[in-house]
Amino acid sequence: MITDYKSDGEEADTLYGMFEEDERRVKFFYPSILLVELAMNMKAKDLIKGVPLHRGFMENATTSTQRLVKIKIKSVEYVTD
Repeated sequence: MITDYKSDGEEADTLYGMFEEDERRVKFFYPSILLVELAMNMKAKDLIKGVPLHRGFMENATTSTQRLVKIKIKSVEYVTD
């Protein structure tokens, strides 16, 4: 759930994240492409191609692909306690 965010001015109303294709879920949300690059220790052009994600050991190991995605925000709903 996104409760608030700030854009760096790169693109208004845009968040970036890593989408795990096999699991069909977005892994990380960041307001800036630079923060995703730092977290993944790779450049955006390489993240677009996809990064393999390995889980488990030996025969239980699974591999899925993560790719960089852009999430356009149409509205933000503020959640209160």
